[in-house]
Amino acid sequence: MPTRKITDDFCNKVKFIGERVDHYDSEIKGLILRVGAKKKTFAFKYRQKGTNKRPVITIGEYPTIKSSFAKIEAKKLAGNVAQGKDPRTELALASTLENFFWKDYWRTKKSTLKESVQVDTERMMKNHILPVLGHIPLNRITFNDCNRFHLNTLKTCKHGTATNRIRKLKAILNYAISMNYIDKNPTDGIQLKSADTVNRYLEDYEKSRFMMEYDDCQGTDYEEIADMLLFAYYTGIRKGEIESLKWSNFITKDMKKGTARLEPDVESTKTGIKKSQVIPPIARKLLEKRYKISGLNDRESDNKIFNISNPTREGRKFMKRAKIKNFRPFHDLRHNHASDMLSAGFTLDDVRDQLDHKSYQTTLRYAHLKDEMRIDRADKMNKFYNSR
Repeated sequence: MPTRKITDDFCNKVKFIGERVDHYDSEIKGLILRVGAKKKTFAFKYRQKGTNKRPVITIGEYPTIKSSFAKIEAKKLAGNVAQGKDPRTELALASTLENFFWKDYWRTKKSTLKESVQVDTERMMKNHILPVLGHIPLNRITFNDCNRFHLNTLKTCKHGTATNRIRKLKAILNYAISMNYIDKNPTDGIQLKSADTVNRYLEDYEKSRFMMEYDDCQGTDYEEIADMLLFAYYTGIRKGEIESLKWSNFITKDMKKGTARLEPDVESTKTGIKKSQVIPPIARKLLEKRYKISGLNDRESDNKIFNISNPTREGRKFMKRAKIKNFRPFHDLRHNHASDMLSAGFTLDDVRDQLDHKSYQTTLRYAHLKDEMRIDRADKMNKFYNSR
C-alpha cells in the first residue's frame, strides 16, 4: 500500500507495472490514485459505518481532472464520512441525471468521441433523454422510469431510434456504477425490439427519380443537400465522414485521369484508421463545384465542405420529393454504391476496400448480390444456347 503526496507531477510520471496499484495520498486520508493498464483514476476509499466494507468512489480520470480538484472532492467525501453519512448515498441524492451527465460523464467521455458522435449525443440528451429523466436523482431512477421512457419513444419513433436512446442511457448509468454512485443499472431487463433490417438499393426507375430531383434542386435552397447526397451516391462514404470533410482533406495535386484523393482526419473515421481514398472524376467535379460556390481561395482551409446542420432530416425531405419510399438517405446510399460496384464487375474485396469495412463479415452481406448476378448471367447464357 504505497503512500506518498499525490501531485500532478507524480501522476504524470507514475507508470503501470503489470498490475493495478493504488497509491494512497499522504495528506488526505482515503484519496487514492489507481494506476491501471489503460488509465489513471482518482478515487476515495472509506470504511462504511457499522460494517467492514471499504467502498471506493471514483472521482475522475487523470489528466481530465487534476490532483488539486481530486483533493477538494476527497475532502468533501471525507466530511460526509466524519458526519456518519454514506458518501455514495449523498452523491446520488445530490446529483440528478442531468447534473451527472454534464459534470461527470460528458466531461470525461466527450474528448474520446469523434465530432459527429459528440453532436448526435448532445442532441439526443438535450432534446429527448434529459427533458424526461434529467431531474431525477441517480439513485432514484427506477426500471419503470426507464421502461416507460422506452415505450413512449416507440410510440413516435422507429425501433432503431428507441434502441439507440436506451443504449445511450444505459452507457451513462453504467458509468455512474463505475463511479460507485449507484449499484445497479435500472435499464437492465428492458426488452429492446429489433427492427427487421433491410438493405435497400435504388431500382433503375428510382435512380432516374433521384437524378431528376437533383437537377430540380440546382439553384435553390436544396442544392447543398442534393450535392451532398449525390457525393454519397458516387463514393459510398459514410454520412459522418462526409459531414467532417474539410477542404484541406481534398487533394488534387499530382492526381491522374481527373481523379482526386480524400485524406480524412483519423478522428472523423468510424474505424479510427486514417485512410486515403481516391474518388472518381465525376465526384471530384462535384466538389470543385462546391469549392467555387464557397468563394474560398485556400485549398488548405479547415472550413467544412458541406455545412448542413441535420443532413439526415434534409435527406429524407429530398427522398420524399423524389417519391423514393423507405430509403435511408445516406446509409442506404452506401448499400446502393456496393450494389453498383458489383454490377460493374468489382469483387467483394474491392467493395470492402472502397466502403472501408473493418471486418470482412460486414462485406459478406453483399455476397448474395454477387450470386444473383452470376445466376442472371447463367440464365442469359442458357437462353442464348437454347435459341440456337
